[in-house]
Amino acid sequence: ELAIFDMDGVLVDSEVHWAAAGPQIWDKLGIKYTKDIERGILGLNVRDSTKFINAKYGYKIAIRDARQVYKSFRKLIYTERSQLLPGVMALIDELKKNKVKIALASGASFESIERVMDKHNMHNYFEVKFSTADMRFPGKPDPAIYNAVMRKFKVSPRQTAIFEDALPGVQSGKASGAKVIAIPHNISKHNDFSIADLVVKSLADNKVYKFLGLKI
Repeated sequence: ELAIFDMDGVLVDSEVHWAAAGPQIWDKLGIKYTKDIERGILGLNVRDSTKFINAKYGYKIAIRDARQVYKSFRKLIYTERSQLLPGVMALIDELKKNKVKIALASGASFESIERVMDKHNMHNYFEVKFSTADMRFPGKPDPAIYNAVMRKFKVSPRQTAIFEDALPGVQSGKASGAKVIAIPHNISKHNDFSIADLVVKSLADNKVYKFLGLKI
């Protein structure tokens, strides 16, 4: 059995801080950051966020430039501002106890992932960490990253549970054939999560344990 976690908005509350920094980030790239942009890029990696903004609003921002600006905000967001979300460590401990394999599949860069793992002492929990930003996977909602994690563990989709906070991630998880638990937050709550197998407000919800067949 395998549990795969997204990082931003699932393990840590970084999505809120990225959204708060959004106006500054995109201003540096000459773009006025709007609610529409915030919603449009939620759950996408930097490459796909830039492509989305260019295509929808007719800009010509270079992906390389967007990456540089995002990079300058990583320490602030991941090391200083973001915190673990409720129920994360208790659930991961319980999964570990039950010999469930645990992996990370994120649109964030490895630098960002390492910052989160370092800050919260989580390195030992995740057997595999994959990044669509730094590995040659198309970004979510494409299921490639989830398919790759399942292949790595030789585990079938029906033995896999995926944890996501935003619609592209939920679509990606469902397209892989796995079960998906959605944990919407203030920025993603307007999304329609009806395709998810379970929707909860936090990982501390008993429904998560029940769904996974874990004893509380």
